[in-house]
Amino acid sequence: MGFFSKYYKMAEQDTNDLEKKELEALVEKGVRWKCKKASILRFIGDKEREFTIKPLSLGLIFMLSSEFKKITFDPNKLQENWLSESKKLMETAPMPLARIVMISVLRNKTTIRFFGNWVANYFMNRVEPKQLLDLALAINQMCNPQDFILSIKYLSVHATIIKPPHLVENTVQEADEEVIL
Repeated sequence: MGFFSKYYKMAEQDTNDLEKKELEALVEKGVRWKCKKASILRFIGDKEREFTIKPLSLGLIFMLSSEFKKITFDPNKLQENWLSESKKLMETAPMPLARIVMISVLRNKTTIRFFGNWVANYFMNRVEPKQLLDLALAINQMCNPQDFILSIKYLSVHATIIKPPHLVENTVQEADEEVIL
């Protein structure tokens, strides 16, 4: 193993550690972002309103997953005829994307039920595409699908390894009988 391969592995490990620390900080502290105020309110005080996306709970991740499912497209069609497919996506995707941001900001099922449509329309008319991309990446990282799937795998493996107590006692008695013979 040469010097460069060792250096490359060390640099790769450092970047992985740095990415993990950034993800942990993002999940723990949340994200703050600014959005333009509505028409009449922008003349009073600040021209922008600040929103915070705090760490997501399992219930919020469940609600977000139902919104993620509403955004569907065929990558093959997008490669073949990207202009018409992108126009179709621009027609169907903005409201689910605005609802994803709204759910992440409001965080309470009752608040979402009463004010969700109004806030989603507000975000749909105020959030710019570049800002939406940044928010989508942050929300996706805050959902932390890698750890979520890992915990599911761990729990499913753990459940298959551990046997109920009555089965464990029977196998121990059978093993003792076999040793005696």
